[in-house]
Amino acid sequence: MPHANRLLAELPRDMATWLVPHASAETIEALARDVAVTVGRRLRFGDPPGEGGWNHALFDILRRDPSPAVRHLAGELGCADRTWTAKAVTRQVVAYFELFGGWKHVYARLRDRNGHNSLATDAAA
Repeated sequence: MPHANRLLAELPRDMATWLVPHASAETIEALARDVAVTVGRRLRFGDPPGEGGWNHALFDILRRDPSPAVRHLAGELGCADRTWTAKAVTRQVVAYFELFGGWKHVYARLRDRNGHNSLATDAAA
């Protein structure tokens, strides 16, 4: 089961309020995988993907992101002149959300270059 408090912190309040009493374990797991992919894609933003690992300006933007997970994981990944790979980001988001059974799903979606790759938040979109 994913880390509930970390998952809920990424969701709009109304959604979190509804999920707690109503959602099944399967729904929570699927939602956590989707949230992990969204967080991972935000971390992999750039051209090339993952440039927050060497671009100090982008790294600073990610450290101020509205998402607690993006802020935390950007700090964990650090800005040390290396691109954040899909594998490195997957490792971090899977551990953060405790989605150890979701590794393949998250990794495959983070490697897919056709996925959404934007810094725009839902509120800004």
